[in-house]
Amino acid sequence: MTAVARRVSATGDLERTILAARAAGLDPRRVGGRNLIAVLVGRRDRDGSFDGLTNLSAFGILALRAGGRSAGDGAVVGAARFVLRQQNRDGGFSFARKGASSGIDDTAAAVQGLVAARRGRGRGGAISKAVTFLRRRQNADGGSRCPRAARPTRSPPRSPSRRSSPPG
Repeated sequence: MTAVARRVSATGDLERTILAARAAGLDPRRVGGRNLIAVLVGRRDRDGSFDGLTNLSAFGILALRAGGRSAGDGAVVGAARFVLRQQNRDGGFSFARKGASSGIDDTAAAVQGLVAARRGRGRGGAISKAVTFLRRRQNADGGSRCPRAARPTRSPPRSPSRRSSPPG
């Protein structure tokens, strides 16, 4: 973990490293000789987002909260406000910004971030609309519809194994 923390640079990698450090019982402010929380806060854009993306902003909130920042912290509030502004008319969120196609995973990440930031709650609030978006895409078995492009393709049939028969 320490070696990873020393070389992590991309915002998403930084957020995941903070979450992993916390899950491992480490203080993300003191891992690999770096304060990963301070590095993440330094990545915030003027609009409160992380790299201008809804998904990274939602995970930024989760990482900041895991790192000990309160729901009232300026970086958490700013990122949550950005995420709230990105909700699409269908109630979902995209990876990028408002107007791009809403996704199940991106909407779920936005909900988690907003819950952690204690924003968007209440009847008719952003979280309620996002949950409605998710429920509308839920299968009877509890899973969700897989977008056509993400469905696995059929592999050609495998040839029989050429293993020798077991010793006997």
